[in-house]
Amino acid sequence: MPIRLAVAGLTHGHVWALLEQWAAQPEVELVAVADPTPLLDNARARFQRAYVDWQRMLDAESPDVVLACADNRASAAIAIAAMQRNGAGALADFACYGAVMSAYLLGVRGNLTKDYPISDDNAVLIARYPKAIAVIEATWSQIGTDGAPNPIVYGTEATAGVIDGKLRIHRRGAEPTLETPPPLPEGARNAPEYFLKCLRTGARPEGVLSPEIALIAQRMVEMVKQ
Repeated sequence: MPIRLAVAGLTHGHVWALLEQWAAQPEVELVAVADPTPLLDNARARFQRAYVDWQRMLDAESPDVVLACADNRASAAIAIAAMQRNGAGALADFACYGAVMSAYLLGVRGNLTKDYPISDDNAVLIARYPKAIAVIEATWSQIGTDGAPNPIVYGTEATAGVIDGKLRIHRRGAEPTLETPPPLPEGARNAPEYFLKCLRTGARPEGVLSPEIALIAQRMVEMVKQ
């Protein structure tokens, strides 16, 4: 008995590659497709029948497998089984691959190199902001370096990272460049020099050295420890 496949919706961009994969299965029969948009004309030749309404298609065809490739709202409404609306964006679309791979290869949790029974020889913190996400990695297991930029900042117009004291900047529409930053001014060339300058002038430490920033960072770490 062939496996009768129906496709509900064609607005998801991956549908066309998925169709090729399904069509290559000798036991699968492409029986019906449904979509209310002009995309239906691009797919109807691959199927025995075409519909503009997926509900009517399901009632008429009773397929064995339904490939739901509509937009989120329509896909959530296709009550074939217990389905949820996909509102997680990149979290569901891409993070799922990393989550599956890490669960398969590494399990749930573990100590990577140390022999005491708590998992704190490596840590990853994720901080969510209104318009940004920070991923903070900490390790007691690293040997040397992989040569990658550290830290890395992903912006809307460029990606920037530090490599051996130089800035690697990849701007939109351009090739990556290595740029040498200007030297630090006198009084801020190292930690003691900056600290003594603040004592002499009465200036408050700024930037990553400010007490306010240090307090926020401490709170972040404490929240993760709880």
